[in-house]
Amino acid sequence: MTGAALMVLGACTGQKNNAEADEEAEVHAPMSVPYSDVEHYFLKNGAELPADPKIDTQEQFDSLFGAAAVMGDDDDLPTQVDFENYFVIAVALPPTSQDVDLEDRQLLDDGETLTFEYSVDRDDEFRTFETQPLLLIAVNRHYERDTVVLSEVTDD
Repeated sequence: MTGAALMVLGACTGQKNNAEADEEAEVHAPMSVPYSDVEHYFLKNGAELPADPKIDTQEQFDSLFGAAAVMGDDDDLPTQVDFENYFVIAVALPPTSQDVDLEDRQLLDDGETLTFEYSVDRDDEFRTFETQPLLLIAVNRHYERDTVVLSEVTDD
C-alpha cells in the first residue's frame, strides 16, 4: 500500500510540474501590442537613424524627421506625438528610385523585448527620382521595453 501511495504522489507531482511549465510558457508567449501610425514625415537629409529604432524624445525626433508638406484636409497633417505618454519606433530603408512600400504587420512583446514586424513591397519599375522609404509608429509607454528589434517579414 505504501508503494502505491508513493506512485500516486509521484504522478500528482509530475502533473503539477507540467502545469507550472505550461503557465510559464503562457506568461512568456509574445503578446500583440497596440500602436498607431505616425504619418507625413521624412528622414532629414544627412540624418541617420540610430542603431536603436526607439525614439524617446521630441528633440531626438525633430533632429531626425521633418514634416512632409501635403495638400488636402486636416487628415493629411503630420501626426503629432505626445512623447510624455508615447515613444516612436522607426524603420527606414536606403534611398531608392524603386517604388517601395513599407507595411506594418504587428508589434509583439515577450516581456523583455518589443519586436516590430514589417514587410517591404518593391515595385519592378524604377522612377527618375529617389525617395527614402520610412515607417513610423507610436507606442504607449506602458509597453516600453529596453530592447526593440526590427524584423522584416517576407511573404513566401
